[in-house]
Amino acid sequence: MDLGCVFAVTISFNERESETVHIVARHGSHPTEAEIDALVAPYVRRVYHESGRFEIEDVVSVKESIENLLSYSR
Repeated sequence: MDLGCVFAVTISFNERESETVHIVARHGSHPTEAEIDALVAPYVRRVYHESGRFEIEDVVSVKESIENLLSYSR
């Protein structure tokens, strides 16, 4: 799997709860809000609450995040 297609999405459900989930965007560019909603809402409904509502806090490319981390360790 190409890490350039994997994104870490931090979502929040209320003022106290948040979680980072990983999604795969087949096109390799940052996913749109609609794409994130389509991929994450079923998970939120299954695990947290029936409404499936959440706020997107941050979207980070996993590949870029790893590359940045490695650049600091050199």
